[in-house]
Amino acid sequence: MAIDVESAPGDYARLFVGYPQDDLLLHTNHFRNPGFDLRDVSMVVMPDSPFRLARLEQVIAAADGPLDAAFWQRLLGDHAMFPLGVCCHPDPRATTAPERYATVMAVIMDPAAKRMWLASGNPCSVPFEELDYADFLAKAPAVRGVAA
Repeated sequence: MAIDVESAPGDYARLFVGYPQDDLLLHTNHFRNPGFDLRDVSMVVMPDSPFRLARLEQVIAAADGPLDAAFWQRLLGDHAMFPLGVCCHPDPRATTAPERYATVMAVIMDPAAKRMWLASGNPCSVPFEELDYADFLAKAPAVRGVAA
């Protein structure tokens, strides 16, 4: 099982935990947790974030095949609403550097299979690298306690 932890500046009371819906965790660049206090400055900087999330949900709902790694790789490279799509590119109309943001990496995780796929760059132009971390987790020492 996986969870989504959204955090805001402050103490532990500003941690918001989300759980999978239909076995999926989807996240873009804004707070989704209903317990969040709605002071989300990322909506000012990245107002397209809810639209990118809606696009993810739209494509997933229309999918008629398996939601496998190949599906997610295609989806994370989606250019609907270019340049501000799921696969975001710098907007040539932007007048200042902060407005010219882009997707700089994409991650797909399959916790049950202990595998992940990582695109270290814009997912439409950088191939995803598959990482199998089952051996790594099998060799990890068990945590027995913490000494003060």
